Amino acid sequence: MAENTEEKNTEEGLKKRTSKEKVDKEEIDDKEEVKHIKKEVTTEEVTKTEEIKMAKDDAGKSIEMAKDDAGKSIEIEKPGEVTSPLTEKTEEHKEELEKPETKKKTVEMPKKMIKKEKPVEKIKNVRTKRKLEGEEKRLFKIAHHIRAKKPKFLRQQYGMVKRLDEVWRKPKGVDSKLRVEKRGQGHLVKVGYKKPESIRGIHPSGYWTVAINNLKELKNINKNIQAAVISSQVGRKKRNEIIKKANELNIIILNPRKGEI
Repeated sequence: MAENTEEKNTEEGLKKRTSKEKVDKEEIDDKEEVKHIKKEVTTEEVTKTEEIKMAKDDAGKSIEMAKDDAGKSIEIEKPGEVTSPLTEKTEEHKEELEKPETKKKTVEMPKKMIKKEKPVEKIKNVRTKRKLEGEEKRLFKIAHHIRAKKPKFLRQQYGMVKRLDEVWRKPKGVDSKLRVEKRGQGHLVKVGYKKPESIRGIHPSGYWTVAINNLKELKNINKNIQAAVISSQVGRKKRNEIIKKANELNIIILNPRKGEI
């Protein structure tokens, strides 16, 4: 019985040893395979980096060669030789630089749209006052006093409504306080604010006004008492003629326009 147990133990020990040796061999094989794979990966990486470096060197060389060719083509051009597109571009650029600076084209207006500035005749006799005497002087003082006292006639509710202008409109409402002349509501236009009839129509300068539309009317003016007021409907050409004639006759014009003084 003892012999049988010893034999069994020896067999089990052999089996264990063989199994351990197999496991060790398998581990060694695995390690060798891993090392081999790592070597292959490293060799592939090295080859890739070398290829990239070679490509960069080739690209740099090609760029330098192209620059040298372009410089040579720009420097010398023999007659009869075919020029490259690079040289043509450089020539065009040089020509543009050599050209004198041209001003930008301005859009010209058609002749019909352009307005010609018409000449303006200058007025000599302007802003002169006439000396008054006797009754005329007394009435002129009264007229001045009435003008100073005359109120400013404004329409109803002018100070309350923003859109209303400084103009006179007769109040017609049934409940209008201005129409009834209630105190503090304003002044109505009345006949009593007129000047004396004998001096009504005289200019503050002391001259009697005469409306002028043409040269014929200008000849009928008494320059000692009267002064001309050119009508607003008279155009520039006829106005210049009237001003020229008035300057010759020493007639005063009371309504000068811009540029005439």
